[in-house]
Amino acid sequence: MSITIKVTQDGAYKKIDFKLLARKQISLQMKMRLMALAHFQNGHSRTQTAQLDLA
Repeated sequence: MSITIKVTQDGAYKKIDFKLLARKQISLQMKMRLMALAHFQNGHSRTQTAQLDLA
């Protein structure tokens, strides 16, 4: 299952529920990517996201 997310400058990505999408994924790699996006969405930095134990 592939997911295409178009990120625009108007902040539309803030309406996407990345955690819900992650729960529906079978692929662990895609789950981790979506959870990282959810973390960014909550205002955390790249450094904070990289330090997460998402697995």
